[in-house]
Amino acid sequence: MASGIQTQQAIAGNSQKTLYTVPPGTIGTYKIIVRNKTNNDAFVSVWYTKSGTSEKNLAWHEGMERSIVLAGEILDAGQKIIIKATHPCVVTLMGLEEEI
Repeated sequence: MASGIQTQQAIAGNSQKTLYTVPPGTIGTYKIIVRNKTNNDAFVSVWYTKSGTSEKNLAWHEGMERSIVLAGEILDAGQKIIIKATHPCVVTLMGLEEEI
């Protein structure tokens, strides 16, 4: 069972990145912190999917801020967390995972 910081990554501006994939046989509760590295508001999209990086059949959040915090996101095995941002950002994923 993993807990604490799962990953911390830089996201380039005008790009999309798969931040994390929930390991097989686990479920997890996650907190996602997106911090904009510029002085301008960034438009950030965060979504969860098992079907790759497509924007179809997914749950997602959007925001235009200097920082965004999503907490209590419960995901199951194989789900990917994907981030898209208009400006360079640093993303920290914290969580608690449990074997099922």
